[in-house]
Amino acid sequence: MNVSAKERSDERRRTSAAKRGDGRNARARDARSDDDDDDIDEGFDDDRNERSKSEIRRVIGDDEPIGLARALDRLERARRDYALDVERCVTNAIEEIRGERAREMNEVNALRKEVLKGKDLLERERREFEVKKAMQRDEIERAYELLQRERDAFASERARVEEERIRVDAEAKISERYARMGAPYARSLSIPSQTLADDDRDLSGFENTVKAWRDAPEAAIERAPSETVAASRWIGAKKKVTDVNHALENMSLTRDAERNARGGIKVEVARASAVEGLELMGRVLCIGGLERGSDTPLRTVEFMLPDSSEDGYLSWKPFAALNTPRAYAACSTTAIGGAVVIGGSDGHEALRSVEEYRESVGKWRAVDPMSVPRIWCASTMIDGVTFAVGGYDGEYYLHSVEANKTLGSFDHSSTTPADSGLGSQPSSSWVTCAPMSEGRATLGVANLSGKMYAVGGFSADGRVLDLCETYDPRADVWSTSEPLKHKRRDLGVVSLSSRGTILAIGGRDDRSVLSVVESFDPRDAKRGWRELAPMQYRRQLHATVPDPAGDAVYVIGGFDGVSAISAVEVYDIRANKWRETAPTNSARLGVVSCCIP
Repeated sequence: MNVSAKERSDERRRTSAAKRGDGRNARARDARSDDDDDDIDEGFDDDRNERSKSEIRRVIGDDEPIGLARALDRLERARRDYALDVERCVTNAIEEIRGERAREMNEVNALRKEVLKGKDLLERERREFEVKKAMQRDEIERAYELLQRERDAFASERARVEEERIRVDAEAKISERYARMGAPYARSLSIPSQTLADDDRDLSGFENTVKAWRDAPEAAIERAPSETVAASRWIGAKKKVTDVNHALENMSLTRDAERNARGGIKVEVARASAVEGLELMGRVLCIGGLERGSDTPLRTVEFMLPDSSEDGYLSWKPFAALNTPRAYAACSTTAIGGAVVIGGSDGHEALRSVEEYRESVGKWRAVDPMSVPRIWCASTMIDGVTFAVGGYDGEYYLHSVEANKTLGSFDHSSTTPADSGLGSQPSSSWVTCAPMSEGRATLGVANLSGKMYAVGGFSADGRVLDLCETYDPRADVWSTSEPLKHKRRDLGVVSLSSRGTILAIGGRDDRSVLSVVESFDPRDAKRGWRELAPMQYRRQLHATVPDPAGDAVYVIGGFDGVSAISAVEVYDIRANKWRETAPTNSARLGVVSCCIP
């Protein structure tokens, strides 16, 4: 059958359209699959997906190209609208977040400014508080100083009134005795009867009267047969006035010292005569201390040799100087005749260091230091062992005791490092001994019959002590001995082994500097301490050293209540008398001394 050209053309168009329809359907199916994936990826919600899919199926089911294109266009617009919605939402969220962040940052900055402002305010208030605190502290210190001056003035006035009361009472008693015994008896004692009847109550006249009355022999009193009762009263009154005389002597010495200080008068002389009647031996060393008007400790050492007087005069000469300046130290001799200086202060701190002098070396050398620093300590030697007792370490009052048995036990040869300033001490040569009953400083110690006596001092609670303790080095135990009659600190303590006695010399009590001297004989302990002749000068922070001969004691320098002094006195125990000898070349306090061959 013949087919016309038109029919063949129509057939080709239908075939092409069918092919195109199949292509479109395939593309629509791919589009639906891609759109579904895009919808899922882009986060379409379920309702919208269902509507889109229904719309696509409806359009695709039409076999019309126009419907599919419209569906795709609507789908694209929906996608763009959704993307725009999402973008707007994201933009709005970002703007809200930024706005919220900006507001929070503003609040943080505002809070930060408030904190800084508060900090500045607190800092200003702190500075103002520190200024007020310093001002108040200054005011309190000024008020305290004023109170101290007022208290000192009150104490001075009270002491003056007390001395005046004692003087008036003594004058009244003496006048009463004279009135009872009558003028003839007074003339027998070579005392003018009108002396105490004078209206002029001059202190010097009264002192002379008391001295004449005190020194009057009791035999003269007993020669009056008709005056037995009066004589006994006289003797009793004489004993009472002896105590008054001690107070008057101290007052007189203070008055003279103050007058000399105001007038700039130096009472010391350049030379003094040799001590007659005493067999003195050995070199007396005056070591370190503080010079008058200075707060800087000294390195200088002076010595005096009693048997080397020139034309009957003694003098002090320079000696080998210390390596370290020292004041308020302790000193003792060694077993081979040398000297040891222990602790003290260099003007800045308490010292642990120890220096030893040996004649074979001819200089002071540093040896093994103590375990703790000690200032205002005491020292003595027992059977070749050197002891360091008590003191103050800069923070605590010490009751500890240390001993060193190696000092002086080795000779230095010429091959030792003499120029290095080091001794031949082994390390850790100081050992700890039994402690005292309480911590104390400015005490004195002495060795007698193999035992050590620690006397007086100043305690941690501010008490001036009359305590006396005895240490037995063999048993390493302390025991309590008879207390001093006069409690005191800054005193000197020495022993006279030939006499079997201990002397406590000078010092200071709660009120004043003392010239009082007491002795103690352990063999007659029940008798306790008894008074001896007082020194010519009141002293504290002085040096005391016995002469090796055993019958004399040197007292060097010290503080008399006004200033440092250079006066040197020698006590003759046989005559119970003090004699002044050559003064040191410089006035010193806080000085130490010893006597070497």
